[in-house]
Amino acid sequence: MIQRGSPMLSFFLVWHIVWFARVALSLVLFLVVIRRHLYKNFLLFAVHSGWIALAGVTILAMNYALFVSGKQFFIGVAITIAVEATLAFAIIYQMFVQRLRPYPAVRDLGSTAFRASTLVVLAAVLALAWLAPGSGVRYWTSFSSVIQRSARMLQCGQLVFLFLFCSYFRLSWRSRAFGIALGLGISTSSSLAVNAIMSQLGTAALHRSEYVLRLANESGNLIAVLVWLFYMLAPEQTPPTDPTLPEHDLETWNQELERLLQS
Repeated sequence: MIQRGSPMLSFFLVWHIVWFARVALSLVLFLVVIRRHLYKNFLLFAVHSGWIALAGVTILAMNYALFVSGKQFFIGVAITIAVEATLAFAIIYQMFVQRLRPYPAVRDLGSTAFRASTLVVLAAVLALAWLAPGSGVRYWTSFSSVIQRSARMLQCGQLVFLFLFCSYFRLSWRSRAFGIALGLGISTSSSLAVNAIMSQLGTAALHRSEYVLRLANESGNLIAVLVWLFYMLAPEQTPPTDPTLPEHDLETWNQELERLLQS
């Protein structure tokens, strides 16, 4: 029980306010995506936004339903996170493929580099899971935090590679595609930080800081939804066309590879 006047009560109340706001704005985001027909260009993101809206309402209702047990709530949250993480992986890979679509000669090379970087990050994730497993007393809570930490770390690695790749070769982003990637980066990095901390906390420490961590995680998700809403509502900007090729440009690579393949 939380005592009245306790600082934990304040964190508990603010966490629920942020939670309600995030779920409400997730519904607004999904309606915006459908109303503006953005699913035509961003189908996977439309599915992702629909899922976080539906799952958010469902989990919120389960939290206040008296007939839902703690085990059922835990399973519901686990399913929600697993589906959301799977969709996030698919969105990241789709955005990378779309960035390389105008350059067919380097598409295979870029895809190989993406897979190689993913394997490197995966090796680091497995090593971290082996060297720093969950230390919490409650097995399933600790195990869940380690799994989420591993998935978010892998997503962060893929997003970092995507941003660095596009930045190095100066590939233009469409504003909404950049907004989707930015929102995923905010949500994923905040979740990674929170789950990394939770996986190493014992029962007593977790009990003292539980609502602070939940507030931090929910705040990251809320900021991500706000970023997505901003970019979905903003006018789409066409990437500028510059007749002068930059020093590191995939167009040059693409032309040279095509010439070598045809020779």
